Amino acid sequence: MLNLANPAAAFRWWRLPADGVGLLRMEFVVSNHIKVHPMALVRYDELKDDAAKRQIAKLTAAYPDKTDYFVDQLSRGLARIAAALYPKPVIVRMSDFKTNEYANLIGGAQFEPKEENPMLGFRGASRYYSESYRDGFALECRAIQRLREEMGFTNVIVMIPFCRSLEEADRVLQVMAENGLKRQENGLQVYVMCEIPSNVILAKQFAARFDGFSIGSNDLTQLTLGIDRDSAELASLFDEQNAAVKWMIATVIDKAHEAGAKVGLCGQAPSNHPQFAEFLVSCGIDSISVTPDSFLAVKQHVAEAETASTPARSTAQRPAGDDNGPAHIRLLANRAPKEVPMIELLKDFPANVIALSASGQVTRDDYQKVVIPAVERALAQHDKVRLYYQIGPDFSGIDPGAMWADTKVGMGHFLRWDRIAVVTDVDWIRLSVTAFGFLMPAQVNVYSTAEADAAKKWISAT
Repeated sequence: MLNLANPAAAFRWWRLPADGVGLLRMEFVVSNHIKVHPMALVRYDELKDDAAKRQIAKLTAAYPDKTDYFVDQLSRGLARIAAALYPKPVIVRMSDFKTNEYANLIGGAQFEPKEENPMLGFRGASRYYSESYRDGFALECRAIQRLREEMGFTNVIVMIPFCRSLEEADRVLQVMAENGLKRQENGLQVYVMCEIPSNVILAKQFAARFDGFSIGSNDLTQLTLGIDRDSAELASLFDEQNAAVKWMIATVIDKAHEAGAKVGLCGQAPSNHPQFAEFLVSCGIDSISVTPDSFLAVKQHVAEAETASTPARSTAQRPAGDDNGPAHIRLLANRAPKEVPMIELLKDFPANVIALSASGQVTRDDYQKVVIPAVERALAQHDKVRLYYQIGPDFSGIDPGAMWADTKVGMGHFLRWDRIAVVTDVDWIRLSVTAFGFLMPAQVNVYSTAEADAAKKWISAT
């Protein structure tokens, strides 16, 4: 899975074979697109900073109710990423600014206390039920409700950060319900960040309140080892592979699975250390979420580790009902060896049309043996070529090697594509191609399987 923050990144990384977004940071959408402290919108008339009032008035000129600006802009920003990955899960973490970061938003200084150590201060879940931010959190909830119920992005999962206690969890869930986000209603799942030792110690009790955990390895390491992660003096001691940290991670995975909850990890440790990815696999983690630039390397590390460890893993390490290992690993590792290509050339098309049919899981080998030679033959004979791509209902994915080969073929001959027809009933492919097809210089049309004849007629037309 991917860690994303900037909605514009969805257009850059949507082609990666990710199983969803494991961490979408709401606060970055707020800082980069909204720019205004939510409480400055709720209590606009009470603002003492005249310059901030003028800025806010300009930004919200189109909104009679200034709070609607926050809800509209936030839901739209999040929707761009939710659409790019739909119907795969997109886990949106509710705002997790520190007080000093909130204070830097327009109008924010008036509503934030000055703290000596904001990292351990008024952040995360403690803000959501506080009288000083409760109304701001209500705007966040309204945006999520619009995203899921009006825009239809039911693949969005909500995640609560820095939840210190069970009592705090109950209070936050109650406030969410009051604002239209009731857990398990309309399919809403609510996760919690596991980044505090109390989340591990009381994992079973937290699992009774939440549908899943996402391990924040940076904060968990910081609080387990008692190290300020921003301290240059202590940088050499900050180690996510420390035995105590690994004990915390293994323990929460085990306890969560016993309670029927899912567990993922969002952090850079699997990117920086392949052996850490192996450790997570051995623990039976359900998902690993990393930045897009390290995605393919980590996916390969995980696949190799899963292949090596699957025979030895006990069913006690796996979530209930999972006999084949985590789904994010199953995409690569559990694919049976094959002799029949998963991509086949289709006949009875004009010479300038490359017609392909994909099924099962597509690999780099498929591209090297089938796709690339077909493209090279067509380009040797024609200045412009067309692509007819038929994707069957049993299509299960594309591995990193194939994805890289696909990117090289597409971008290497970027201006030589004339028309592209994609024929499939797979919803997420249809949605993705429809949303981002305009980025191609060629005309791109999407057809259902029932419309295959129309697609063939269009792609073959002179």
